[in-house]
Amino acid sequence: MSHDLFHRLQTAKAQKNYASTLVCLVAFLLCDKKSYKFKVPPDIMRLIAELKALLFPSQLPPLAMTHTWDAHSLKLLELLMTIWTHTWDLCHGGSPSIWDPTMCFIALASIKADHSWAQVVEVTPLLTRLVYCIRTIFLASLHLGNIETVVI
Repeated sequence: MSHDLFHRLQTAKAQKNYASTLVCLVAFLLCDKKSYKFKVPPDIMRLIAELKALLFPSQLPPLAMTHTWDAHSLKLLELLMTIWTHTWDLCHGGSPSIWDPTMCFIALASIKADHSWAQVVEVTPLLTRLVYCIRTIFLASLHLGNIETVVI
């Protein structure tokens, strides 16, 4: 298998594993936080609300740079690009909380069922999958250009 920067994943299992990690991150972003304090800038909260408000199609077509993108995919791409290009303070206003949604997701996903922290060997696949997804989203964004002008 090739480990080139933007090489296509070569097995269906790898594609499923990487996609499920991104799905979990998006689910974390979209789920109601209830009493959990999760503060992000207003532009990111707006994009999350807009993504929640879109009617979800019953079946999404496979994404490819040559196909027309649906509104959900474009809004999701815009949300992820906004999160991953935002400069996050290490300690927002002196608070010890984690404000970067991706780092918060990694931290919460690293807690095991018995409430202990996962070992490095258990967290590394999550990090690897997220890095690949981030690179892929950036590549898609480069191909699409300005998301707001893309024809749906």
